[in-house]
Amino acid sequence: MRRIPAALLAGVLAAGAAAQEPEPRPTPCVDSSGQAAPEDSASLLRDAIHLLAQPGGNSSENLRAARRLLRRARGLGPTVRDTLLASDFASAAGEDEEAGDLLADAAERGAEELAPLDWLVLARRDEARADYASAAAHYKRHLRSLEGNGEDTRWVGPRLKQLDVATRATALSAPKAHVPPAEARLALADGKAALARGDGRIARAKFSLALRIDPGYADAALAAGALDVRDGRTTDAVRDYRLALAADPERLEAIVPLANLLWETPDRVAKAESLELLDRAVALRPDLQTLQRQSAERWAQWGDPKKALERLNAWRAGASASEKAETERLHAELAARLNLTPEPAETGAAPERQSSSLAAEEWKKARVYADQGDDRQALEHLAVAERLDPKLAAAPELTGAIHERRGELAAAEQALRRSIAAAPGRASALERLALLLTRQPGREAEAQEQWQRAEEAGSVEASFYLARNAERSGESAHAESLYERYLAQAAQGAHATEARASVAKLSGH
Repeated sequence: MRRIPAALLAGVLAAGAAAQEPEPRPTPCVDSSGQAAPEDSASLLRDAIHLLAQPGGNSSENLRAARRLLRRARGLGPTVRDTLLASDFASAAGEDEEAGDLLADAAERGAEELAPLDWLVLARRDEARADYASAAAHYKRHLRSLEGNGEDTRWVGPRLKQLDVATRATALSAPKAHVPPAEARLALADGKAALARGDGRIARAKFSLALRIDPGYADAALAAGALDVRDGRTTDAVRDYRLALAADPERLEAIVPLANLLWETPDRVAKAESLELLDRAVALRPDLQTLQRQSAERWAQWGDPKKALERLNAWRAGASASEKAETERLHAELAARLNLTPEPAETGAAPERQSSSLAAEEWKKARVYADQGDDRQALEHLAVAERLDPKLAAAPELTGAIHERRGELAAAEQALRRSIAAAPGRASALERLALLLTRQPGREAEAQEQWQRAEEAGSVEASFYLARNAERSGESAHAESLYERYLAQAAQGAHATEARASVAKLSGH
């Protein structure tokens, strides 16, 4: 905040000169009848300035009197000048909170009256309050107010980037290790057993019981969603998958079915959300090429050839010659349409809850940096997160994903094993490790072990991969049973089409 007398005194003297204040102490104005004239804000402001402009005027007593005069002036109609002066007086009295509020008020009333230092004060105040978007806006005003005066402002750019990361991080859900109560786990197991017997009514009741016991039980919500899809209860299924996604934002088994269900609705807002979800699924699992092609086709149907072509080209990079041939017509159409179609407006994500955990905050910042492709910054924040909370399994899991993307397989494996050690039942880390091992020759047995552990942890994906491994090993009956188990839990899942084809082949249909 500005301080008396150094910064304030110059303003006081300038204001006094502008107001042409008299030398003697002001006396109350009277009208022709000898009665005191009504107060006005301008005269009260001059009286306050007069008190501070006298020799020794910045004493505590005069300061308090000047502040009282300014409060009266503000009650009669505040101006930018008296608001700024009141802010300085409050700062001089050590009341920084009031000083900041007054300065913010002055900024709203007349931004052009504020000095560069005022904008910097507001920016740092907002930053301390974790209001990062407002802080960034004030830093930008500070930067504009300094343009052309030769001051070094190179530090503002990096600061704005840090604030952007902090803003995006607050929109992320904090990761947490979730262990459902034993009663909820038992209810889910009973529901799955009932479903295997063909008793959907009992299964539904058990899944509902599990969710009443623990509304954040993602596996129970997924099971309920799959059952609702099977029974044609689309609205209930959407609710179930949203519940699962709220509990576990990176759960592919929730993202893909929800994206598919929303795409089938006639509502354009729902379809837009479906596209965002599908892109999120592709970012989480770039190895699932079917998702890339599906995303490309849907963006084309939506009417955005630019995004459709980007995703189609990414898919074609790993597609076979026959698969590429299937999409030649779509590829040509998109390329032709690009000359005519403007770029669509971007839509922002809805903010979610904010965590108070320091480790979780580091993880969220790392997520933002990772999404921006800044791996170095992301890994630095993740290292801090792991030091702050070694039990935060999401931190080493994200570290592993970054290393894997960079082709650093040994580092990725080490990080994923740290994640599993921190949370032995973390299905997503077990799935990532199993896939990482699958892609390395000679490690199929290790991968199979991790898939089995993932299935025990509640992974629906694991059922599909175990089924595929069983089919390759000639265990047809076991493979068919596993495929059916996968389809019972993920009728709209990423592998649903492949699983149905395998069941038809194995059953001879």
